[in-house]
Amino acid sequence: MRNILVVSTVTILVLAFVTSLVAQEAESLHQKAEEHLKNKEYEKAIGVYEEILKKDPQDTIALYNSACAYSLLKNKEKAVEFLRKSVEAGFVDFAHIEEDEDINEIKDTDGYKGIMAKKAEYLKNAADKRIEKLKAKLGEKYKIVRDDERKLIIVSDLKEGTLNQFMKILQSWEDALCKEFFENPPESYVFVLIPSSTKEYREKFGGTSAAGFYTHANRTLTVNIETGTGTMVHEFTHALHFAHMDALKQHHPIWISEGFGSLFEQCTINDGRPVGLLNWRLPIIKKSLTDNSHF
Repeated sequence: MRNILVVSTVTILVLAFVTSLVAQEAESLHQKAEEHLKNKEYEKAIGVYEEILKKDPQDTIALYNSACAYSLLKNKEKAVEFLRKSVEAGFVDFAHIEEDEDINEIKDTDGYKGIMAKKAEYLKNAADKRIEKLKAKLGEKYKIVRDDERKLIIVSDLKEGTLNQFMKILQSWEDALCKEFFENPPESYVFVLIPSSTKEYREKFGGTSAAGFYTHANRTLTVNIETGTGTMVHEFTHALHFAHMDALKQHHPIWISEGFGSLFEQCTINDGRPVGLLNWRLPIIKKSLTDNSHF
């Protein structure tokens, strides 16, 4: 029995080592391809991406950047082909795609227009694929609650009744904040990851901040719910704010973004509008001013 356990442990360590090497190799190849792109060596970049795709045909960055390289080479057919492959694999940042000048060459083609016409389908498929990956990673104890109309998905190991309550809270805040500030609701699915404990938050979700964090690249807010639902509202405000910025093609400074999040983490909704409450930060600010310890 001990020998079996030792072999299993060694096997796990070897697999982890091999996985790490593969990841390092892929990162190195991506860096090499990006250098070629910066130097306008598009054919060389495509060659490196082909090498990456032999090992991982679903690498969304390699697929999308191949589309960009082909477009810059004015090879419209190949550019459309790889753009389609990238969105089918899960690259569904359509705000970026619409703004990206590297694929301007194909934006007047039927192929590009056909892809953009199916945005809703691609977004849903990508969300479904991500849910399956999360289920495989997190196990059966994690439940899924989703609102496809709002493109909102909660993933948590809390009780389903609690998740339904959280969904109602987020729906109410989306209505209130979009009415007052953010006229453009999220186009992509927003994932809300809510582990039941601080331990789970840190070990399974890489939470390093005390309360939570929002990652716009994958439209995900991760919440340490032991700090309260105000954290969830704070991070969700970021998701709504970023979606609005994408639609406006703007980027606001961090003090505005964090200011909005902090402003609404301790609020209530009255007649469909956000109403401020006493924020826990105020006494800290007052004490810092009194002690002359502010900066």
